[in-house]
Amino acid sequence: MNLNLKGKSVLVTGASKGIGKAIAEAFAAEGSRVALNARNADDLAKVVDEINHNGGEAIAVAADVTDAHDVELMVSEVVSRFGTIHVLVNNAGGVGQFARFEELTDEDWLSVMNLNLFSAVRVTRAVLPHLRRQKWGRIINISSESGTQPDAEMPHYNASKAAMNNLTKSLSKSYALEGILVNTVSPAFIMTPLVSEMLDKQAKAQGIDPADAEKQFLATKRPHIELHRSGTPEEVAEEVAEIERVLKAAGSIGCRVSNSADASFRILAVLGKALEVLDDPLAVHLRWRSYRIGCPAGGAQENRA
Repeated sequence: MNLNLKGKSVLVTGASKGIGKAIAEAFAAEGSRVALNARNADDLAKVVDEINHNGGEAIAVAADVTDAHDVELMVSEVVSRFGTIHVLVNNAGGVGQFARFEELTDEDWLSVMNLNLFSAVRVTRAVLPHLRRQKWGRIINISSESGTQPDAEMPHYNASKAAMNNLTKSLSKSYALEGILVNTVSPAFIMTPLVSEMLDKQAKAQGIDPADAEKQFLATKRPHIELHRSGTPEEVAEEVAEIERVLKAAGSIGCRVSNSADASFRILAVLGKALEVLDDPLAVHLRWRSYRIGCPAGGAQENRA
């Protein structure tokens, strides 16, 4: 599909595997120039070689997004290679300890907040001047449904994703009129390497097959997923890339979509002159808020899906 992303410069953090890798591949398939970031240079090199071998254009920029100096060097490197950055995908993150509240230390909380929230703050701060200079940009924060529907375990992770959702709303209100649109994609139960590792551990502890562990997890922790299966990183990546098509269509009717917030397993579509949320259990649920600027009704009206 043609999402008008050809030639755009895209930076994806946490892109060596899982959802980040799939997102980088999706943008490359649309003709974007993609900079992939992660800490492991060897893992990055393999993904970049694969993308370039398949006809895409990608570079690897190894950096630790929990380190402010590393982030500055990373963004400078991408801009020196691509000239600018048009799209930022803040995907770097992790679960930390899979534990209950009483089992977590201050260090556990600070570590997860540093990786999941402050990494996005640092990278956005470094990229934002380039977006403002060109009066056009997209920032997509990869959150989780745990930010709005938290589990009993991992409260530090749940809280970090809730904070990311809040950050997204604030940024979207601050910069929409400058042509910079900020959105959140919040996947639910996606079969990433981290999730696979978690299920393997649970399977071994119970002496069952990993596939049975997945079914057990879905039945007890995610009964609202009607397909009774995990999602794939590729499904999330499709929705991330699709955001630009939806934004472009919204702009064509004189409206600007400036923020999405939470949950999972739905997508947006533009039907006629209205934005409507469509149920689609195969996709990622995005809840959008659109600020209608210069629409027929006049003024700035906030519409919530």
